[in-house]
Amino acid sequence: MCDWKPFRRLLAVALVCAAQALAGASTAYGQRRSAEPVFVLNAPFHTGFVLHLAVTPDQRQVITAGLDKTIRIRDALTGQLLRRYFLPLRDAGDGRITALSMSPDGERLAVAGGLFGFGEGKAVVVVSLADGRILHSLSGFKLTPRTVSWSRDGGLLAVGMDGREGPSRIHVFETATWKRVFD
Repeated sequence: MCDWKPFRRLLAVALVCAAQALAGASTAYGQRRSAEPVFVLNAPFHTGFVLHLAVTPDQRQVITAGLDKTIRIRDALTGQLLRRYFLPLRDAGDGRITALSMSPDGERLAVAGGLFGFGEGKAVVVVSLADGRILHSLSGFKLTPRTVSWSRDGGLLAVGMDGREGPSRIHVFETATWKRVFD
C-alpha cells in the first residue's frame, strides 16, 4: 500500500492550481497583468513535453524548450540546470514555443511560436544565451512559426510556417539589420 503522506503537499498545490484554472485565473508562470501574487511551480525540470533541443557549438550545454513555456539550459555532462528563461507573456494563452535554433556562434537562440507579447501577430525572438535578454523580436506573423534556422555564418535567419493554419511560408531575415530579404 502506498504511503500518501509525502504527497499531501503536492496534492494540495495541484488542487489550488486546478481551482484557479477552473475559476479562470491566469497562472501563466508568474506573469499576470494584476498585482496579485501568483503561485509558480519552480521545478528543476520541464513540467510539460520537451519539444525542442539544441546543443551549443562547444557541446558543453544542452538547451531545451517545452510545452511549459520555458527554455532550460543544462550542463551537457552532468545534466545540472544552469539557467531557466521565461519569455514575457501577455496572458495564459501566450508562450507556446514551437521552434528553437542555436546561432552558429553559440551566443543567441532564435525562439518561435505563439508569442504574442511582441507586437501584432505571432513572433520570433532572439534571446541571449548568456543572460536571457531579448535581443530582437520579429513579429506580425499571421501563421505560427514552426521552424527557425540560422545560416552557417549567422548572417541570415529563416523562419518557416508549415501550413497548418494557411499556406506554407518561408521568411528570411538579414541578422545585421533584421530586414526581411525573402518572403
